[in-house]
Amino acid sequence: MKRMEWKTIDTAPQNGSCVLAWRDGWVRPMWARWCVLDSGTDKGYWHDAAGWGKDRMDREPPTHWLPVPNLPIESD
Repeated sequence: MKRMEWKTIDTAPQNGSCVLAWRDGWVRPMWARWCVLDSGTDKGYWHDAAGWGKDRMDREPPTHWLPVPNLPIESD
């Protein structure tokens, strides 16, 4: 199995898709997504995707990310 390497957060998708995020000092990785403040600008912020947008990560934004893996497919 190929090992996945963490990528720097500046390469993460900023289209609202969920990623697995990390920052040194966090207890565990977190599900996160980029939220745009104004569709006419690039301004936005990372927030906890598990909290459905109520937990902004302004003070300690993630520094690294991994794509969310595909779910297993059950066969009949």
